[in-house]
Amino acid sequence: MPTRKILPGDSAEPGKRASRTRSSSGKRDGTADGGPPPPAVKGPPDAEPGPDVVFIGTVLQTASSSVAEVEPAADTVVVRVDQVVSGAPAFHDHLGEPITVALPEGVEVAEGDVHVFGAIAWIFGTGLAVRATSVGDAAALAAALDADDHRSVDARTQARIANAELVISGIVRQVSHVPNADGRPISEHDPLWQDAVVDVHGQLGHGAGDAPEKVIVRFASSRDIRWYQSPKFSVGDRGVFILGVPPAAALTDAAVDLPDGVYLVVDPDDFRPAEDAQTLLAEIDERGGEQ
Repeated sequence: MPTRKILPGDSAEPGKRASRTRSSSGKRDGTADGGPPPPAVKGPPDAEPGPDVVFIGTVLQTASSSVAEVEPAADTVVVRVDQVVSGAPAFHDHLGEPITVALPEGVEVAEGDVHVFGAIAWIFGTGLAVRATSVGDAAALAAALDADDHRSVDARTQARIANAELVISGIVRQVSHVPNADGRPISEHDPLWQDAVVDVHGQLGHGAGDAPEKVIVRFASSRDIRWYQSPKFSVGDRGVFILGVPPAAALTDAAVDLPDGVYLVVDPDDFRPAEDAQTLLAEIDERGGEQ
């Protein structure tokens, strides 16, 4: 029987949060074996729990569910996790995958919408289900990123370096648009891919000294919420490029035909501008160039 996590005092049916009338169905109320739910944890009457995870997601299906433990209801939707802004490592394991989200009362979304979800853990079973505490747009994303300042940028960047194929310093010399594949129409959340030609000044980390003269990086020029944090490049931009780290599948749908020798740069930690790169360069040098 799958392992499940159900928050204290919650039923497994988001559409009937205040009701226990369907408790005869073992998987719908309380524990997986049909027993009574654990007692509610009492706290201050106005206390609101903080979110366990903040993520950017695309709504795939409304009034639906991706986990067997949750029956579809008007307020359950299936959402693909496009990016985890903050949350425990377990949530990062679901990057690019569909999860079930129970919406807050009165909130409506449409298929294809991209939103920022603040949520608390609900069920870990045949899949992941969460209860959203907030559903927002680009303004909510900015607030979420501000709240995530406690997370170490250097720690994130070093994690990228550890998995990178190539780490270089360089300057952008040319930027060009990438034609849409097969002439398909541009959608609301299209990344608007562009290619930047980068003159390489040096290679960092393992293999340093064998740097190519130029590299091409593909980036999303769109300011849509899905690509809000992705690096944007213009001619003259200088910095450190962390290349070849496999991105989340959800972020590469439109780049499956990436040409050989072209690197995809979509994670905010794939690039550090020159004014912010000195600490990173010093840290790499201090570690002896190892990745």
